[in-house]
Amino acid sequence: MFTRILAQELAGTGVKVQALCPGFVRTEFHDRLGGRPPGLPVIEPADIVRASLAGLGLGEVICAPGLADASAIARFVEAEADVLRGVRGAAVAERYGR
Repeated sequence: MFTRILAQELAGTGVKVQALCPGFVRTEFHDRLGGRPPGLPVIEPADIVRASLAGLGLGEVICAPGLADASAIARFVEAEADVLRGVRGAAVAERYGR
């Protein structure tokens, strides 16, 4: 949310911001912990960089290189908006036993 708000504030300035959600990237991190869990899919760092730059070119504020369905991000943002609208209520939700 912070990145999306910042992107809106910087619109038209030529400055772009992006939240990069790379998933598991092939780095030394897991190797230093004793290795990656078996079957864990990893993405190469160069692929993450290419995807991030392509995402910036596409105007994506949230970049998730491993996510095939880009509409999932829009659904996530809408669900987040629903939650924010809901917390503005003046009463405690019934599930909490008023």
